[in-house]
Amino acid sequence: MGRGETTGVMRSAAGAGAPDSRAERGPFMPRPGWAWAWWVLPATVAGWLAAGPGAFAHRAHLLLGGLCAQTPDHTFVLGGQALPFDARMTGIYLGALLGFVALAAAGRIRAARPPGIPAWVMLAGLVGAMGVDGTNSLLRDLGLWHPYPPDNGLRVVTGTGAGVALAITVGFLVAATVWSPGATVPRRLVSARDVVGVVVAGLVLIPPVALAPGWAFVPVTLLLIAGVIATVGGLVLVSGLSGTGREGTFGLTGQFRPWWGRVATGAVVAIVALAALRATAEMVL
Repeated sequence: MGRGETTGVMRSAAGAGAPDSRAERGPFMPRPGWAWAWWVLPATVAGWLAAGPGAFAHRAHLLLGGLCAQTPDHTFVLGGQALPFDARMTGIYLGALLGFVALAAAGRIRAARPPGIPAWVMLAGLVGAMGVDGTNSLLRDLGLWHPYPPDNGLRVVTGTGAGVALAITVGFLVAATVWSPGATVPRRLVSARDVVGVVVAGLVLIPPVALAPGWAFVPVTLLLIAGVIATVGGLVLVSGLSGTGREGTFGLTGQFRPWWGRVATGAVVAIVALAALRATAEMVL
């Protein structure tokens, strides 16, 4: 840990009592000894996914159905089983997972400064590239003129770039919302060079999923679910802290511990609600 980071953490620790007590006394926080209650729903859904009725592939499709159209000819098939996300969404959530891992591994979760303008321009370009390819694919689906033939390879590549951009954006929001000023590190979340590095790693690691053997279906599906939970959980965390007036109140990682179960529950509720909404719409329509 660098001198600046050590000083910041020590400074935050000195005033940790008030923020910690505020976080633990909130109206939606469990009483001491009951924090495990927030894990009941995530554990129940995980148990159903692992050992519920029907095939694992079917359960995964049901769970993630609210987040993706799951168009068959847009989807990679591993060992005769279609992934629960189409190629573009596969790229997005695997790219997002890679982005979150890269931020954590590089120690950027406490970065106080946002990405610079060059990095933001690159991130916008990654999202724009996905938008262009998605528009081209939509034009084809509508039977209209389109500049080039859609391809699942392009879908996963552009999705990967957009997923990295999504992770960095959510990571910035989380860093800006969670930590008190004295607990942050005076460095940028990412530089343009960092963005290039993560995107290149993603383009090397993620598109080969299309060529993965059948046994990789379950691991890849679990990685997709992890990417979804990390992304949705980050947004739940930001909205939860902001909505309850607790943003910028955490100085030490240990203070955040009571929130893990709450974030997991919020993410699972959102995912299940979207899946239920889609299932209901399909039955009604």
